[in-house]
Order: sequence, then structure tokens, then C-alpha cells
Amino acid sequence: MIKSLLLDKLILALFFALLLIPANSRALDAGEEGEYTVQKGDTLWTISSGKLKDPFLWPELWKANPKLKNPHMIYPGQKLNLSDEAAQEGKGKKHAVTETIIERPKKQIVSAEKVVTKRVSAQKKQYFVPLDMLLQSGYIYQDFKQDGRVLASRAGKLIMGKGDYAYVETDASIPSIKKFFVMSKPEEVLHPKTEEPVGKLMRVKGVLELAAKEGSKTTALITESYEEITDEDILKRHSEIEPPFDAKAEKRAGAEGGIIIKISGKRIMAGGAQTVYLDRGSMHGIEIGDVFKVLSQQEPYMPIAQLRVINVGENTSVALILKAEQTVSVGDKLAAAQE
Repeated sequence: MIKSLLLDKLILALFFALLLIPANSRALDAGEEGEYTVQKGDTLWTISSGKLKDPFLWPELWKANPKLKNPHMIYPGQKLNLSDEAAQEGKGKKHAVTETIIERPKKQIVSAEKVVTKRVSAQKKQYFVPLDMLLQSGYIYQDFKQDGRVLASRAGKLIMGKGDYAYVETDASIPSIKKFFVMSKPEEVLHPKTEEPVGKLMRVKGVLELAAKEGSKTTALITESYEEITDEDILKRHSEIEPPFDAKAEKRAGAEGGIIIKISGKRIMAGGAQTVYLDRGSMHGIEIGDVFKVLSQQEPYMPIAQLRVINVGENTSVALILKAEQTVSVGDKLAAAQE
């Protein structure tokens, strides 16, 4: 009887001891020692969901890794700090991603065909989207003419990056062009409601400059890479353009109507700081900087997120998720939002 009572007390003591362990401390797997190695297909959103048990803690995970300049630029093999600091930073915070205004990088960005842009007089400019994110988000083209393609790595690599040399083939009609954007293979986008083709999504993966002729082959140096470059990629002549910025932090409510037709990457859902594609463009009155609410697909159609347009084409546009109370999906409707 005495042994039974002692055993019961011991079990209760262990139970209450476990309850005293912070929930976020239990979020990390044993043996990880606060570090995680990025796997293929990982995002900060999925890592936060799996390791910190809360996907909305991804901004704190980003903050805990200051060497990570762009939350979308993580690669297999990278080491991330998963210490409890990341989880504790977000403890008690509302599940929403706040907009960050970022100082203009010195690099220039791709010019999308038929993109609406704004130029301003010289002044201190405040950008609301990182350069790399803007480049990687790409653009949906209705009509695209490539100016060349990547043939192979000069060193025989399967994957190339900044500093590597590649063999390339360029359009003979533009011999004076020496600098090119490296673009992803076109990905056809279908409208989720009508299943009609909307256009082809193409993303900027890097920049290269022609270097020299080696017999019948042309070599090029990759001067910038935003993701892995392969022999399936194509080339588009480089051009300079002012990236979108937020000089006076003014926001205009986007026009009513429209839906999300695609989410960046191969995802079907998105959270804060990810990019999405809309079936509305300049012909619908959309401008860079416009703000939209995202509504749930079920009644009573409550607002679940807020977007801001970062790139505009004639019939489509690209938007950044500023705040997300719930995950955003393809087919979600848009409504005007006023800050």
C-alpha cells in the first residue's frame, strides 16, 4: 500500500514537472541543440510550424537568424538557429505579420514587359519589399520572347551560382547585348475558376554577363544568383528600372473584385511575407502599392489577410502578403482595403 502511494506521488511529481517546462522549449527535437539544417522544400513558415509548433512565429525565426537577408532565400544544407529565443520573441504576439519598409539595395531589378513603373526625383527612398523577393516573385507574361539560353556549366556542374561560368547561347540579332537576366522555364498559369490560360509565369534566378568565346562556345560569368541556376534556364536581356518603393508611406485601396490565381512556388497555401498572383492588372486600374483585403471562401467571407501590390502587368499583378490571420489559398477573393 505504501509503495503504491509513493509510486502515485512520484508519477504526479513528474507530471507537474513536465507542465513547468515551457511549451516552446519542447518544440525542438532532442539532440538538435537549437540548430536546424534546411531540407529541400523547406520555408520559414513550414519550419516554424514543425519545429516551433506555430507557423506564425516565422518572423521571429527570421529575426533569430540575422545572416538570412531574405526569408525566401533558404537552401538545403543551410543551418538555422532554432533556439528558444525565436519562440520567446513571438510569445504573446498577435498572429499577424507587420509590414517592413526596407532601405533601397544598390542592385537594380528586372523590367517586366508591360509593367507599370514609377520614377521619382533623387531623394531618400524607402522600399517595402526586398530586392531578392521581388526578383524571385517574377511576372506572368502573356507574350514572352527569350534572348538566349543556358547550355551547361563550364565546370560540368549540375547546379550553378554566383561566380560560376556557364556556356550560353544568345540571339544572333542582338550581338551588342552583353548582360542578361537568367529566367526560369515558363510555367503555364491557369485561372482557377475558368481553367483558361492566363499566361506564363517566369521568375528571375540571377544575372550573367558574357565573358569570352571558347571556340564555337560563348562563356558567361554569373554575377548574381537568387536561386539555383541550371541548363534548363533561359535568358532575357538585362534592363534597368526603378523598383517599387514607398516614398510617403501612402497606401491606396485596391479596386473591388479579383481573386488569387497562384501562390509563389509550388504551394497551394501561403502565409505572411509570401507572394501571390492576382487576376487584376493595370487595365483594371491596379497600381503598384495598392492594398487589398483577402476574404475567406466561406460565409460570412471574413477578412483573413492583407496584400500589397509590388508588380503590375496588363492583366495580372504580383502582391506581397503583409498580414495573415489565416493561410491564404488559390481562389480567395479580394476586396478593397484602406489603411
